[in-house]
Amino acid sequence: MRYLGRVLFILALLLAAVLLAPIIVDDKGYVLIAMGNWTLESTVFASVFMLIVAFMVAYLAFKVLFVGTRSAGKVRNWLGGRSGRAKEAAFFNGLYALTLGNEDAAKQAFKKVKDTGYHGFHQVALGQLALQANDPDKANYWFEQAKHSGDKRCIRTTAVLMARFHLQNNEPEKALLCIDAYTDDKEADVLKIRAAALAKTQQWDTLSQQLPKWKKPLGAEFEQVTTDIAAVQFSEIASKQGANQLKLHWEQLPRHEKKNPAYQEAFFAQLISQGMHEVAQQYLVSWYKGRDLPSSLLKVVRKLRLPNPAPTVGLLESAIKRSPEDPSLYATLGHVAYYCNDMALSERALAKAITLNETKEDLMLLADIYEQKQAYNEAMQAMRRVANLTQ
Repeated sequence: MRYLGRVLFILALLLAAVLLAPIIVDDKGYVLIAMGNWTLESTVFASVFMLIVAFMVAYLAFKVLFVGTRSAGKVRNWLGGRSGRAKEAAFFNGLYALTLGNEDAAKQAFKKVKDTGYHGFHQVALGQLALQANDPDKANYWFEQAKHSGDKRCIRTTAVLMARFHLQNNEPEKALLCIDAYTDDKEADVLKIRAAALAKTQQWDTLSQQLPKWKKPLGAEFEQVTTDIAAVQFSEIASKQGANQLKLHWEQLPRHEKKNPAYQEAFFAQLISQGMHEVAQQYLVSWYKGRDLPSSLLKVVRKLRLPNPAPTVGLLESAIKRSPEDPSLYATLGHVAYYCNDMALSERALAKAITLNETKEDLMLLADIYEQKQAYNEAMQAMRRVANLTQ
């Protein structure tokens, strides 16, 4: 507005000068414009006045056009913003419905999000819902749509989801194909799927070469993954070739694998599942005489069923002397003693384990011991404690 005021002020001065000049010189003057046969003659004042009027008309037309264009842009932005807000509302409605387990509402909401402004996440969610409904074809359709977003995270997620689905449906070859489409082996979730698929396809040589390289990215999960793989391998050998072949396979393993606690746990568990409890005990004592037993192995040791588990009892009692406040050692001793019918030792060990750390399993076994010796009040107290733990 200040600029317009200045222009008008200058035009007024120009008009005043043109009006006063002819009076001062006593000559109005004239302007002649000739274009072919067409001529226009007017005074200087009239010509200047027409120019000023033409300028004002042009200026006003320009302002009207500018304001109109800007208003149209605002309307377009408002309409676009309204559409964007509707899609955003649909996206979050779908997300909340998915969180609450309302799959139908989530599907309806996500289908309203048509563009890729959400990096394909809504399409990944629709694909995941299709997998939960056991419809891999529809899941593939949505995952392919999601990949068009070009987002690397989206592509990776679709590969992982499909690979997990194929593993659950005992299709390890297809799982490997999905994972191969995502080649970054630095992610723990991808490595776990690849390891499980390789184990199910019995690619043991590949696994033995790759597992040491995966220790760092797998971190704390490395031991569990190794145990799971070894369990699958030993189970395959035992079921197809027998327990004796399983023992022969163990003896032929490299020394570093035989010293691996994960391999030891898997082999020990497989011997027990084959009913070779005495052999399992012999290996256990040879591995851990004078050494502390891993906590994960203790859970398997509890499954020993031997009429005379003296070597295992001695092993556990030595471990208790080194770690007198470890409840899992007492609990394991209680279970082993119970199944060899040494109820007195089992009761003492379980009571100590429960003092250090109450567990439902230990309390129920102790209640059974009390019931066998007709100590019904103690048995009832133990079962009440079990009920309190389950609340």
